[in-house]
Amino acid sequence: MTEYSRRTVLTGLTGVIGSLAGCGYRPGPGDKKWETADDGGRLVTLVDGTLFEVTFETMDLLDDNSAGAVARYNLADGSRLGRFEFEGVAVDWASHAARLYVGTAAGRVIGVAGDGRDWTKTVEEPVSSVAAADGRVYVGTESGRLVAFGGESGAERWSKSLPVPTDPSKSDVPTVGAGPGGLAVDWGTGDEYRLDVFALDGATLWDQPLQRSLNGWPHVRGDTVYVRSEYLQAFDRDSGTRRWVNEAITVPDGPLRFSRDDETVYVPERHALIAVTTADGTERWRFNDERYASMEQGRSAYQTDIGATGAAPAPEGESVFLNTKHHGLFQFDNDGSLKWHEPRLDFSFLYAVTENAIVHSGDEAIVARYR
Repeated sequence: MTEYSRRTVLTGLTGVIGSLAGCGYRPGPGDKKWETADDGGRLVTLVDGTLFEVTFETMDLLDDNSAGAVARYNLADGSRLGRFEFEGVAVDWASHAARLYVGTAAGRVIGVAGDGRDWTKTVEEPVSSVAAADGRVYVGTESGRLVAFGGESGAERWSKSLPVPTDPSKSDVPTVGAGPGGLAVDWGTGDEYRLDVFALDGATLWDQPLQRSLNGWPHVRGDTVYVRSEYLQAFDRDSGTRRWVNEAITVPDGPLRFSRDDETVYVPERHALIAVTTADGTERWRFNDERYASMEQGRSAYQTDIGATGAAPAPEGESVFLNTKHHGLFQFDNDGSLKWHEPRLDFSFLYAVTENAIVHSGDEAIVARYR
């Protein structure tokens, strides 16, 4: 019996075995470590070893006085260490070094450090996306304005406006992605889509037309900018020269994730997780719908078409985790071999992986599981 088969069978017995007092049961990979109730919608992230939850509620978009919140948790047991509210619904967040940054629909940018709020700035317009790198936080707004703030002080470094139509129905708001030495911005006018890349001082390095707007965000990793538009592509960060394109990856689905050594980019697709070499764009391995087939019996066509929700590499760089909406949680070795599978998760979203735990959201809770 394979490790995959053993894990699928054994997880069905975990609840029974774990409830037997004095049986000496030892939790295995995928078993629940702790669970804590959430406050509604949530975006969960690790910042410098601390677990933060950014709360949002989409219905609050109808309320001019809506408020979001940031809560801090003990990663060891899920106990809440602190919480504060801010004006407006949270629409995006980013983290860098020991800080978390949150953008809101009320035009607020909040810097969070340690136990709570560090600074708050106003950009006058609803925030569309947030990115952070090089000690700076970058904000894109719905009207096409870009603003760079100092990460520690919140002081404005520079701002500029993209020629985005004022009518939101005729434009794609900017999404920003930052990394060492550069800021990448995807935006559109309704008639065309573009990718712009800027230097740290806001000077334009280059721009590139796109076939369609990006799904998710552009990614700046080292000296390369990665985008998912018509295809998965990689560009030189400074010159804009296209280094490679993988035309086999065409349907945008989930955000890109990178291995610790940046040698592999993981691409969640519908019914697949694809590992691609960052040097030349070649596919290393793929976990595809053939492996899902045995898990789809009894499900409707709609349910089986939901696909992957996200992937997260382990911090030590030896494996990667995939969380799907209907088929549970998976762990793979770097060669694509399946280590184990926890099938008892439905509509779950994977947020963070540490050396000892996997953190995801359940139906109404944040859940940590053993690795």
